[in-house]
Amino acid sequence: MVLSNPALHLGPYILTFWFDVMSLGMIIYLGVAWHLERGRKNERGLIKCIVYAVVLLSCFASLLFTRWMLDLFAYGFGRLYVDFFSVKYVNWFPVFGNIAICITQIFYTERAYRLNGNRIIIPIILGILILACMGGSISLRIVTYSVKGFFKPSPQMARAGKFSLYTAMLSAVLIDIILLALITIGLLRARTGWTHTNHLIKRLIRMSFETQLPGTLFTLASVIQFTFFGLSPYNVVFCIIQPKISTLSFLILLHGRDHLQQGLSATPNDYQPRPAIYDQEGDARAVVPNLEHTSQHPLPSDMEDAEKAGSQEEKNISPAGRVNIHVIATIE
Repeated sequence: MVLSNPALHLGPYILTFWFDVMSLGMIIYLGVAWHLERGRKNERGLIKCIVYAVVLLSCFASLLFTRWMLDLFAYGFGRLYVDFFSVKYVNWFPVFGNIAICITQIFYTERAYRLNGNRIIIPIILGILILACMGGSISLRIVTYSVKGFFKPSPQMARAGKFSLYTAMLSAVLIDIILLALITIGLLRARTGWTHTNHLIKRLIRMSFETQLPGTLFTLASVIQFTFFGLSPYNVVFCIIQPKISTLSFLILLHGRDHLQQGLSATPNDYQPRPAIYDQEGDARAVVPNLEHTSQHPLPSDMEDAEKAGSQEEKNISPAGRVNIHVIATIE
């Protein structure tokens, strides 16, 4: 069966392995660079735990995939083609992959929560979906534990496995869509008359789409593929690549956030339009807010630091600086 159509049965494994190795190298590079530049001292504990967890899970998943590829193309190639249809390895990847994806979603959930007025309903709903995604992945592993073949399980086990798989995939799609919508709405509501702040918000929205949309589309593609084509070698592509895309997007977002923070603290704001008033001589002059402190005082890293700074320090920050503190806190 494998040799009857090598392109179908061998191609996905080889191409996916190439992508997995390349993406793992980028993940390790971005993770180490983040640790050296910011992670050791300036980052919050929650984000540190998320970064270290997803990088370690990516490394472990790649090692497991490498072991599987050695069994397929080195130790058993030409005599053990049954390994191409076995769930000995493949049913582990949804577990590690979806756990890594759900861990990164905790970061996005916090952003959505802070951007939308700290509404408690947001983490409750997203938390339920995250648990459903993780539970579906773990359930799939338990259900398929005793399956000997990948394409011919018992009817009862096939129904249970399909339910678990759909639960995990649909929960992941809903999480991605809800988070992207909430973050975008929250950023749009934060727009003000400050041109630099509005420009910053546009950059944040663009960054959110650039980092979250690829994972969302890929997850949706996996649901469509499984719905219309069922179990096939192409399922391996989605199981391996999807968590790598989510991890890469998350690390890229962290690096982009740091660049935004550096540019924000060095660039003053302009307010447009500037209302005009008349002095006693009748000459019109523009009312321009005092921006001299915007670039001279470092911005706090998050809202907790802003509160600790004290009222005296807050007096030295211009209105533009206060707006930007609120905006930049949402990407901490």
